[in-house]
Amino acid sequence: METNYTNTTHLFSVEYYYYTENSNSALPVELNGTSPPFIAAYNNISWSGAHDIPPEEDFGPYTWNGSQYPSGYSQLRIIVTAFFVTFIMVVIVVGNMLVCIAIATEKALKTVQNWFIASLAVSDFLVGLVIMPFSLAKELMGYWIFGTVWCEIHAALDVLLCTASINNLCLISLDRYWSVTQAVEYLKKRTPTRAVLMICFVWALSALISLPPLLGWKKEERPEDYPSCSLSDDVGYVLYSALGSFYIPAFVMVFVYIRIFMAARSRARRHVKKTRQASEVTNDPPRDKSTTTTTCTSFSNPSPPDKRRDTDIF
Repeated sequence: METNYTNTTHLFSVEYYYYTENSNSALPVELNGTSPPFIAAYNNISWSGAHDIPPEEDFGPYTWNGSQYPSGYSQLRIIVTAFFVTFIMVVIVVGNMLVCIAIATEKALKTVQNWFIASLAVSDFLVGLVIMPFSLAKELMGYWIFGTVWCEIHAALDVLLCTASINNLCLISLDRYWSVTQAVEYLKKRTPTRAVLMICFVWALSALISLPPLLGWKKEERPEDYPSCSLSDDVGYVLYSALGSFYIPAFVMVFVYIRIFMAARSRARRHVKKTRQASEVTNDPPRDKSTTTTTCTSFSNPSPPDKRRDTDIF
């Protein structure tokens, strides 16, 4: 009697075996007549009936270090991680949404300088709303289950929004630096039109960094047991995106904020020096000061008449 056992409950490739019951052996045999590599584990297995399927506990559940997902996370770790990351996502989405609403509705906040902050808030808002939920699912499960099309869009948006966020921070640092070092000239040049052009330049630069893999700058994907999702593993693109998305903006921000600190410190020292010089010029000599004080005291508080003199007169 032969029983055909088929496993279709898992994502990896399925192997088909025929199990033969006879008086000599109850060993599984493959279709080509050879024994599978794990045959020694089933020497004492026998079933009755024409269509019996071996119970799962006899074969052992398909797990990854005790987890039901290839990521290897336990159920408790999945719950805890999902809770904290979801809390962070809610804070990011709600906080940046409130920033955008405040800048759009409050007249006191509708300044050109706050437009850069609004652009930063929009990029962070979209990261928390569009990117983080799918990335969390991929991290907890260990593979991508949302399809190839959304994989490419999601990966490109991830690079676009993260790069825009970092470049907006770089733009804000440059705006502060020019406001400190070239206060009068820069404030005249920082018109609403130029501010919009600067924000558009930041987003266009971010798009130039995220779009090349969609146009073919990537390696051919190798077949894997589980679907994965990545933008590009090409060495040239990795260096290109790393420089444009992190290293160059980080270097600019560090350099700019050091210059801002030095300019603010030198300005504070000049201010302290001027106040000291002004106080030395306005102060009077000590003798004149004491005389003036005594005179003012004598006029303001005259002494009462002497009673002895009055009695002598009479």
